[in-house]
Amino acid sequence: MTAYLDHLWTASPAAMAAALTALGWAPDGAEPTQPRHPAIAGFVVTAATDVSGNPAWTALIRASEALPLPNGVQAAPQWVADALVGRIAELGTLPPISRRQLLLGLAAEGLITGEEALAAAQSGAVPAAVEAIFTQLPAGEQLAARITWAAMSQAERSNPLVGLMATAHGIAPAALDDLWRSWTAL
Repeated sequence: MTAYLDHLWTASPAAMAAALTALGWAPDGAEPTQPRHPAIAGFVVTAATDVSGNPAWTALIRASEALPLPNGVQAAPQWVADALVGRIAELGTLPPISRRQLLLGLAAEGLITGEEALAAAQSGAVPAAVEAIFTQLPAGEQLAARITWAAMSQAERSNPLVGLMATAHGIAPAALDDLWRSWTAL
C-alpha cells in the first residue's frame, strides 16, 4: 500500500491556481493542461479569506512524496488542517485491484484487446499499449516496469505507470478514478 504525505497550502487565488495547475490540477473536473504530477493522489481546493479578509485558497494535496512549496504559496496553519482533516482522508483511497480486474477493465475500455488480456492472464504477455508505455520510460526504469508487470498480482491506482497509460489514451485523472472504481466490481 502506498504511503502518502499530506500537504496543506494557502495562497492568493492566482498564486494557488498557478501552483496547482503546474502539478496537473484541473478546476471543476476539466481536462488538465498537462499530466498530473506522478506523486499526486488528489487535491481538495477551497476558497476562503485570509486573516486580513483578502481572498485566499486553501489546497489539501495528498502525494506519495514531499512537494516543494511553490513561490507565492505558504504552508497553512495547523488549525486549518485540523478543520479540513476529513476532506483529505478521502484522497488516494482507491483500493488496489487484482490483475484479473485490471485486465478485464483495460479490455472493456478498449485499451487492450480481449486477446491481449487473455494472453496476459495466461502467460504474462505484455499488451501493445502497455509495451508502448514501457518504451517511453528511461532505459534504467524499463526493466523495473517489466518485472513489475510480470510479477504483479494487484495494481494500485497511484502507480505512476497507471497514470502514464491513462494520459497516453487521453483519460483525465478524475475519469480514471471513476473507471478504477467500476473495475473493483469486475
